Amino acid sequence: MENLLQKCRLESVPFSVWILKAALRTNLYRSENMDKYYTAIDLFCGAGGFSRGFETAGIEVVAAYDWEEKFKETFNRNHKHPVFATADLSEGISGKFPPGSIDIVFGSPPCQGFSDARGNRDPKNADQFLRNTLPFAFVNVVNQVRPKVALIENVAGMATYRVKDGLFIDKLRERFAEIGYAMTYQVLNSAQFGVPQERNRVFCLAIEQDFKVAPQLIHHDIEGVFSSPTKYVTVGDAISDLPRNPVGSGETCKYGVPVETATAYQQLMRAENPNGQIQNHLIVAKPTEAELQILHRLPEGKIYRSSRFGDRYVGVWELFADLLTEDEKQLLYFLCQKRTNTQFKEWNNTRYNEGFLRELKFSRDAQGRFAYPEQFPAKEPNPNRSPQDILDSLVTKGWLRTQQFRDSTSDEEFVAYDINSTAGVRPMYMRLTRSKPARTIMTTSFKVKELVHPTEPRPLTLREGCRIQSFPDDFLFPDSKKDASTMIGNAVPPLMATELGKFVSLLLNFLDDARNTEYLEVIQRQVANNKKPPRPKSPLVESAITLLNFLSRNK
Repeated sequence: MENLLQKCRLESVPFSVWILKAALRTNLYRSENMDKYYTAIDLFCGAGGFSRGFETAGIEVVAAYDWEEKFKETFNRNHKHPVFATADLSEGISGKFPPGSIDIVFGSPPCQGFSDARGNRDPKNADQFLRNTLPFAFVNVVNQVRPKVALIENVAGMATYRVKDGLFIDKLRERFAEIGYAMTYQVLNSAQFGVPQERNRVFCLAIEQDFKVAPQLIHHDIEGVFSSPTKYVTVGDAISDLPRNPVGSGETCKYGVPVETATAYQQLMRAENPNGQIQNHLIVAKPTEAELQILHRLPEGKIYRSSRFGDRYVGVWELFADLLTEDEKQLLYFLCQKRTNTQFKEWNNTRYNEGFLRELKFSRDAQGRFAYPEQFPAKEPNPNRSPQDILDSLVTKGWLRTQQFRDSTSDEEFVAYDINSTAGVRPMYMRLTRSKPARTIMTTSFKVKELVHPTEPRPLTLREGCRIQSFPDDFLFPDSKKDASTMIGNAVPPLMATELGKFVSLLLNFLDDARNTEYLEVIQRQVANNKKPPRPKSPLVESAITLLNFLSRNK
């Protein structure tokens, strides 16, 4: 398993480079060579993607907490020990673990409610609100348990979220400092850890200040040690061995290709599923006939959105060119280009309405026909009708929506027009490409109008979402499609968590040796002066020096 894990990552992505560098120098990368045993608690654990990765890294997860009972069966079924417990973590877990008895506390506290803090005009109330948020509840549990290391995962926006008097993350850092921990943070992309997905998340690392070592998270290829172009794990690498056709609820299916011809990533996902039976390979909802019209036409790697322009977008005039006349295509293009322009969109007494244009705003020639320079070559004769005739035709065909407005000068009512959802007013139907990592998997990604299979006219199956999230095939989710979608979309990718777990283990190896050694201050001075560190007395101290070198150079 470990060899397969290494093969998959080394041939696919520059994952956690300094861990790799430490591994090459100290031979401590392989988990079986770790000579320390560490325990951890998972807070806000959900289905347990974070825990699964830490377990793979050799860390013993002794407890996992969440407030929803529905996670219990899924967590306990998919982990070494059934340690899930429901708890209101805003009240802490006082008395359950003596201070200092646990090495690591990690988790993914939700961040709902920040807008209330941002809008609070009373600084005292705003500060009180922040201290009641779940990330602060996480810190309170850390204070109760007193682990050596704490690790928080959250959405990338937490790193830039502003509250009344500064950044939320700075408030979190201050709270950690109050309880005696030094905290740093870094936004990490799961694609850099061998996960076939562009998923940016912020990770906050906190270390007890007793260690007198500034915490430093891993970075992507800091020193440029990879001279040749790197290759990420792609969607094709991840899911091409799964059957093209999904199954029904409760049904299983077999792999589409033998394990010998599967990619390294696919072999890794299949390693603990020797019976070859695939579960959860089902879609949340079948596409309607109208949706199938879009899905059958949408090219690989494209997003159906007429209101945006660029290589990755495709507009209604392209996708449904065979159903539109030339003047309809030209008018739709004109409308989509001008719909956000203040000179064209309509005022509704309080603000400009994005998108809605009245008939008078459309260009016309001396004969009253729509006259706008063609943006693409005409493939058929252009009827070149009046703007009103074209608008009426598009409304009848179902491509436009209408809204009543009142003229501020004449007080007369008029109708304005905009593209509707069928015509691509919002980003929908995002077809993945086999040659790149996927977009971020979220709880809504399994809907028909969200992420689309690279080659099939359907959304992703739950199992395909699991693969893209790096959940191995033996990790099973509940029959409830809604619950499964939530658990998959909210999870920390286990493969990323494995690397973070190994990172934390190496860091703890160093901290355990460095806390009471006379070498620590000497090493720090030597590194600061770019001199060779003193000769260590053991391989473990040597690995600590390697880590400290890297940490010190990249503060």
